[in-house]
Amino acid sequence: MASQNLKSIQRLRAIAVISVVCYHIWVMGYADNLAVFRYGHWGVQLFFMISGFIMMQKLPTYRNLVHFGSRRLRRLWPPLFVILLLSLPFAFLVAGNGNYEEITAWNYLSSFFMFNPMLLNGVLGTSLNYPFQILWTISVELSFYFAISTIYFTFGRRYLNLMIGLLLISVLSVFLYLSESSLFSLRGFTLALGLFYFPYFLFGCAIWLILNQTKLRFWQIFLAVFAFLLAVVSTPQPQGELHRVLTLTGIAILFCLMIMYGSTSNNLPYRTLEVIGDLSYEIYLVHGILIFPALEFFLPPPVFLNQIL
Repeated sequence: MASQNLKSIQRLRAIAVISVVCYHIWVMGYADNLAVFRYGHWGVQLFFMISGFIMMQKLPTYRNLVHFGSRRLRRLWPPLFVILLLSLPFAFLVAGNGNYEEITAWNYLSSFFMFNPMLLNGVLGTSLNYPFQILWTISVELSFYFAISTIYFTFGRRYLNLMIGLLLISVLSVFLYLSESSLFSLRGFTLALGLFYFPYFLFGCAIWLILNQTKLRFWQIFLAVFAFLLAVVSTPQPQGELHRVLTLTGIAILFCLMIMYGSTSNNLPYRTLEVIGDLSYEIYLVHGILIFPALEFFLPPPVFLNQIL
């Protein structure tokens, strides 16, 4: 089951990263005529579901909290460090322009240490942001890693305790996200850390429990349904409520079908997806930190795809 899950996960990651890249091509003005690309941002939510699923599978392999943290850091930090270093020659050439107006020496340097500059806004009253907007997703992933590992290793490595903890965080975060009250500045930290995205992780965790536990229990199904409903409530969608529900339903169905049946075929397209999935994190970083800033500086959007599509 684990090897089958890995194939399915890699193929799902490929779908997610391709979707996100297409969305950024559209949103940055390189393909205005391809409006279908605007739906690619849902690839981020798919990534979060995948993370929830894969962390449930990997948690028992870690000895303790320190082991978990060191392994996650070794996976995330080296590619980020190298790609940020490679971006240095032209990062400040685009600073202050268009999509890169947030680049400053301070927040660029803080990115090397995976620090979320928005955490200081609630304390110092500043309006800091990420130098590259794609980095917000890494901050959300780190928040989830911290939460799931702390709960798991603190409360006896029991899945029920873990799910209760993640559910409480998800409910509180969505409540704070939707409320107007600051509630002791907790809402600001919820927004800065992206905790209102936790229902997507929780959904992935619940699907793993449903598919991998020897005995299916009612609370596992309830958890998956409730996490999905929380995700629907917490996700803004300018196209309307029905569009949001239908889109998230489609993503959830795709996620479940790929997990269950995505490893059955081994033809060339699927193997290609596996290769892309293996490199999905690196592709995500390269396109947002290296490729698009370089394109914006050397080849502005109106010159590029819009004239040939």
